[in-house]
Amino acid sequence: MKSLETHRLRVSHSSPRDTASQEAADPPPVSATHSSIPPDQPGAQHTGPTPTESRIGGRLPNGVRLQNRYRIIEVRGVGGMSIVYKARDLRFSIATRLCAVKEMRNAASDPSVRAMAARSFDREANILASLSHPGIVQVYDYFIEGENCYLVLEYLEGRDLETILTETSGFLRERDVISWMVQVCDVLTYLHSRTPQRII
Repeated sequence: MKSLETHRLRVSHSSPRDTASQEAADPPPVSATHSSIPPDQPGAQHTGPTPTESRIGGRLPNGVRLQNRYRIIEVRGVGGMSIVYKARDLRFSIATRLCAVKEMRNAASDPSVRAMAARSFDREANILASLSHPGIVQVYDYFIEGENCYLVLEYLEGRDLETILTETSGFLRERDVISWMVQVCDVLTYLHSRTPQRII
């Protein structure tokens, strides 16, 4: 666990945009197909551009599919080493299964370094998938496509701490801060109780 991006906190703050309809944010696919299978179904043939071909400013545009399964809906966060997208899992043809897709670039030019990074990613993904705690999001899938590594995570609607701090004037409520810290400490206690212990 390298980041609190895989943690989830029960935040008491809320806003109208946090509870907006998830379906309204679900855009149409980049390109339709001529198959009789609806384009949102996993069996449909996707004839649109590949993720590498369709990038805009280094990011995947809405509607692009990964592994012909995960359809990108929108960007939800950008960090120094990764981008997190909101996506829909098309394997579920009736239910709307949303997920968070975390994209990490493996841009090493040395093939041996790239291979080592891929092995490290594989190991980290399996470690994350073995964790089971109410304060840690679930890992559904992972894969490498092109020069990028992807983690498919449980999707949680809401705001992150940075957004809350930006939107809050003055001090945060003490009871909220205490609640968040108790939850973080609970997660850390769980992680350090496992064998071998994780380095946070």
